[in-house]
Order: sequence, then structure tokens, then C-alpha cells
Amino acid sequence: MTALFLHQMNELFTPSTSVGLPLFHADLSDRIWQIPVAMGQGFVREIELSRGLSLVIVDCELTQAIEQNVALFRPSLEFEFCLVGNNSGSNLTMLHLGDRKRLQLPSGQRHLWVEVFVTTPRLESYFSGLLEQLSPNLRQLAKRYFEPLECSGLDNSLLHRQGATLPMLHDSELSRLSSSEPMPEADGEAELWLEFEPVLSGRSTVAMQNILNQLLDCPYQGISRQLYLESKALELITLRLEQIAAQNQPLASAKILSAEDTKKIYQAREILRQQLKQPPSLIALARQVGLNDCTLKRGFRQVFGMTAFECLYHDRMQQAQQLLETSDMAIKQVAAAVGYTSRSSFYTAFRKQFGVGPHEYLMQRRKNSV
Repeated sequence: MTALFLHQMNELFTPSTSVGLPLFHADLSDRIWQIPVAMGQGFVREIELSRGLSLVIVDCELTQAIEQNVALFRPSLEFEFCLVGNNSGSNLTMLHLGDRKRLQLPSGQRHLWVEVFVTTPRLESYFSGLLEQLSPNLRQLAKRYFEPLECSGLDNSLLHRQGATLPMLHDSELSRLSSSEPMPEADGEAELWLEFEPVLSGRSTVAMQNILNQLLDCPYQGISRQLYLESKALELITLRLEQIAAQNQPLASAKILSAEDTKKIYQAREILRQQLKQPPSLIALARQVGLNDCTLKRGFRQVFGMTAFECLYHDRMQQAQQLLETSDMAIKQVAAAVGYTSRSSFYTAFRKQFGVGPHEYLMQRRKNSV
């Protein structure tokens, strides 16, 4: 059994099958822990897919902030994808060597994310695959920093090493990682470590979002469910490794955005979010924020890992999902509210994003809430 969280999860939460929020899909083999009623509602759920591969789904609405250190029972490589929360659309890649993961979640909002964990016997090959995506300088630094990992063959002695989480300086609400291991101090190495932030953290692409929604809306049960979820988890890992490679390769040649230009890119994204119904053209958007259109296009790829059009599409679908769940608007009204004049175009876009049409999506949500 993978049992990533079992070592301590029973002390934090309550093993349960009644979790306060509707499960997306469930099986008797799933491990489910309920968020204490005093802290809100929701669950932490672990699904073992195959030897060395497991899935964790967290969905909760908190009335009291959670700040806990969760013990990870085995060395693992983690691929984390946030769907709902302050960092919606972000993803993160982490290596854990039998250490602890710090969860720090604010109250007053919903948190939904998916984690794919790779453990032995797959861990060594997947970690080698991750190293292959890095530039030569970063690869050399990472291999030297994790020399005990390669020399030990991932044996149990690593479970007693503390602070061995890959330091990525990432400000995610989902994973604020503390490490007692000092940062490299040799000349130039501190600067190299800073490059891990854009390489090992990023924005989920439209393709990733589609797979995540298919994973959560899995229509199968039993062995078919397990095979389906495993295939989707492997697709996510593949896309994430491809993204790391794409983000890493341009670092040496592409011009890095200045802090001021990065601020303008975020401003441009916010303008698109505020004008989903009638978005400006790329040229008009660039002029609004004081950039040329080439810098705007490059900036969206560097900052969000998506084109401006992909960001617009993603934000439209997120808004449409929210309106369907929280308002009494008809589907046609929702389509118009997010900028679609053609109902068929909206249906096609929604199905591409969530795996089902808006009508089927509403029917599934109502069924799960019963």
C-alpha cells in the first residue's frame, strides 16, 4: 500500500465515508478522512492506482484555518494541481524524502486540488526523467544536492533525513514547505536555485485542466475506474514534464521579464477577466497596459504558461462553472455572460474543458449533492 498520509492523517482528521461535501466518485478501497466539523466541511482522499502511483484529492470549505505538518510516510515525487482557491490554476512539483508537508489553508473559501504521488519502485526513474528536463547547470546542481538519493537507491534510511524537500521558494497557499537543509552557498548557486521557481512551479494549461476535470468526473467504477484514473494521472505527469522542459529551455536564451513588465502582464490578465463578455484585441490590450504586443504574448507564456487566448478561454469556463453552480441563470444566459453568442460554441467549449456539456454537468452536480 502507498499509505502516503496514513502515518499521521488519523491524528489530524477522522476516517469517514460521510464528508460534508459530495464526493466526485468513490470506491470502497479509497481512504477518506473528514475535515472536523469544527473546522468546516470536506475531505482528504487517497486513491491507490497501482504500485508506486497514487492520487490524493482534497476538497474543503473551511470556517477555521488549517495549519498542520503532515508526515509523508515514504519518499515521493509529487505533482500538485490547484483547481479552486487563491492559487487556482497553479501547479507545483516537489520531491519528498520521507519528510513532512506543511498545509496552510485560510478560512472563508473553498480549496480543491489534486495531487499525483510517485513512490518506489517508480520513483527513481521518474526523478531521473525530471532531471532530464532541466538545463545542464540546474541538473548538475540538483544531482549534487540529491546525491544521497541516488547513492542510497531510495532506501529506508532516507526516511530519517529531515528537511530534504526540494527547496523551490514557491509562495503557494497549498504547500508552504519548511526545510532545515541550508541553501547552497557556493558562488552562483543561490542564483541557480532561484531558477527552480519558474521551472518547478507553473500554471496549468488547458490540456491539464481538461484532464483534471475528466479525472474528477470519472464515470467508471471498479477496475475500469482504477485504469481510467491511472491513465489520467500519467497524462498529467507527462504534460507537467513537458511543461517543465518548455519552461526550462528558454531560460538561457529568452529575455526574462522585468518586475514592471510582469506586473503589467498580471494587469492584462485581470482586464481579460473583467471583460470576458467583450474582451479587447491583443493590440488594444497591450496598449492598455503599456506593452508592445510581442512582449504581451511572450509575457503570458512566461507568467501563466498559456497564451492570452488560452487564459481567456480558461477564465470564461471558470466563470461559467461558477454561474451554473451559484446562480439561477439559464445555460443560454450563462453563455452570453461569458462572451458566447452561439449556444453550440459554448457547449463545445464547455465540454472540452469539463468533459461534459453544461446540462450534463448540472445533472451530475445535482445527483452528487443528493
